[in-house]
Amino acid sequence: MDRLDFRDSFINEIKSYSISNMCSDREAFFEYGCSLIAEAGEILDYNACFFEGRVENKTNVVLDGYYFDKFTKELNLIILDFDPEFKEHKIGIPQIRRLIQGAMSFIDNRELLLNHLDESTLAFQFADWLKYMWDVIKKIRVVILSTEKASTRRKTIKFDHDGRDVYYNLWGVERFRELINRPANSGSIEINLMEYTDNGIPALYASDTKVKDYESYLAVVPGSLLADLYDDYGAKLLEGNVRSFLSYRGNVNKAIRATLIGTPHMFFAFNNGIAATAGDIESHIVNGELYIKSFVDFQIVNGGQTTASIFNVKHVRKEADLLGVYVPMKLNVVKDKKKAEKLIPIIAETANTQNKVNKADFFANSGFHRRIEQLSLLLTSPTLAGQQFGTKWFYERARGSYEAKLISFKTSNAKREHFKATHPKNQRITKTDLAKYYNSFSLKPFHVSKGAQRNFIEFASQMDKIWRTSESKINDEFFKKIVVTRIIFKCLEKIISNADWYQNAFRANIVTYSISYLFYYIKEVAGKTLNTDIIWQYQSVSNEFEEMLSSIAFNVFVEITREETHRTRNVTEWAKKEECWKELVQNVNLDLSPYLDDYLISQVETEEKNKKASKKIREVERINNQIQVVELGDSFWKKVLDYGERNKTLTSKDHSLIKIASQMTSTGRIPSESQSKLILGILENIKMEGFVLDEY
Repeated sequence: MDRLDFRDSFINEIKSYSISNMCSDREAFFEYGCSLIAEAGEILDYNACFFEGRVENKTNVVLDGYYFDKFTKELNLIILDFDPEFKEHKIGIPQIRRLIQGAMSFIDNRELLLNHLDESTLAFQFADWLKYMWDVIKKIRVVILSTEKASTRRKTIKFDHDGRDVYYNLWGVERFRELINRPANSGSIEINLMEYTDNGIPALYASDTKVKDYESYLAVVPGSLLADLYDDYGAKLLEGNVRSFLSYRGNVNKAIRATLIGTPHMFFAFNNGIAATAGDIESHIVNGELYIKSFVDFQIVNGGQTTASIFNVKHVRKEADLLGVYVPMKLNVVKDKKKAEKLIPIIAETANTQNKVNKADFFANSGFHRRIEQLSLLLTSPTLAGQQFGTKWFYERARGSYEAKLISFKTSNAKREHFKATHPKNQRITKTDLAKYYNSFSLKPFHVSKGAQRNFIEFASQMDKIWRTSESKINDEFFKKIVVTRIIFKCLEKIISNADWYQNAFRANIVTYSISYLFYYIKEVAGKTLNTDIIWQYQSVSNEFEEMLSSIAFNVFVEITREETHRTRNVTEWAKKEECWKELVQNVNLDLSPYLDDYLISQVETEEKNKKASKKIREVERINNQIQVVELGDSFWKKVLDYGERNKTLTSKDHSLIKIASQMTSTGRIPSESQSKLILGILENIKMEGFVLDEY
């Protein structure tokens, strides 16, 4: 996507979000920009804190959001350089300094703000948090999100503030474009090791000269260097799934820490080391030995906990200088970007097959998302009054795929308009949306309240179990329930935004808790299930249903914001705790039967609907498997057979099945549905052994 196309797409994304979420363009830019940098690993989560004003000393204070990394003890202050007219402009160092000063003034004037702000505001909540947490914070980063078009290369501004290092990070439209356009598994990290060591790190070349797809190296990394790299680059140093795993599971391994402090000289012997990938390296020879001088697109795909623990010991707890600690590293360099997109996820997954970063953590690459995408393409909503045709709900399996689809019709305006009419932009569902809706109706609003990335990992863990044991449950009825929850979700957002009791805070928490309470009442109190067909049929809810949602939302608001001595003063943090949910269902007792009777069916009826949907999807999958085997063709399967024979990766049964597929034209025999499923399974296994699909 070129610069102008991207800018138009970027602006449309913001305006679309502001309309569908009933918020200002500034708030929409905050949400969209933060979600992008969270996916990039720049931050792991974010909280809104929209404040602009002057305090008693006439100092201008501006802050839009924040995130505190509990592990690195780094406070991220998020501030927007936002032009409501979206005019292209350049942001210079003077403007950057003003933005940094505006954000830092919030910290300097936190006591004054506490005396003047309403306790219900997000700004008060953050100022109150700062009061109690200031001594814990080790460093500060000001993250600037801008609608400017400036280059990503900027002069560094770094200074000391009350004994803490402060630096900034600028994200403009051009940098967002680079982020979205780059390959999914590109880390975009360039590391000059000569800034950390005299010669780089010693390494041995470990590749077979016949292998062209990648180069392998075995290296020895000083523990102190690894800690410093994590200090400078943070979670971006880790491959996305490893990063998510650490943010969810916790980072410090007690055994690793004990070795680092007690017997550092034994660390190399005791620790398995790390595995990493890179897009390129620069090396040189020193005294006859190979040293790596720099990395491009460096990512740690295994050993995230080792890395984080080493960092913690040196930079957070400051318990050891790590002299004498060395970490073994296996490095795979994949220079071809197209091959890297295919190969690096496989390297990452196989590198983690023996530890806790399991299939769920690699969920973004699983067949589940392809299934949801397939369902979104097949299911058409009913034609509503005044419409000539039904529409589809677009599942965005990869970020930006909706806009990419529109751009693909650039030469045909008719096709573009038809796509927009049949796939309205406000009927787009992302992966994190899906996780949010699922955990809301699964009575886990406390997970949703933890933020998009952490909630997605929770969701992935649950869904992975379902996918591996009974994937046919991911069917038409499942997708309809997701869409119906989306409809209720958006209805609640509108109701809350227009309510006289709403204080422009905690809407996201109120929405997810309200939906969870609704489904809790239906299941536990009424003993029934929601008839999703009614809402799916009309793609909306009745006025009476809206009245019920309004009642639920108000009661949820009162409950989660109620002050109790055992609760944290910060409502956003309280909503992340399971205790918040348990207290809510105990304290909120509503009678929803007058509103719900027409919307409920028995659990037996729902089970019967799900059985039929499961049977249907199994039949579709069997046919699709057979079609896929046939479409790949004889010649493809002959190459698979040849690869398997040469590398001795096929069992006798595998060999027989692949042979059938490789002789379809000559024998006139097509593999059966059951055989086709086995054949595709063999293909997946052989790909794990190094067979690269694109080469064939």
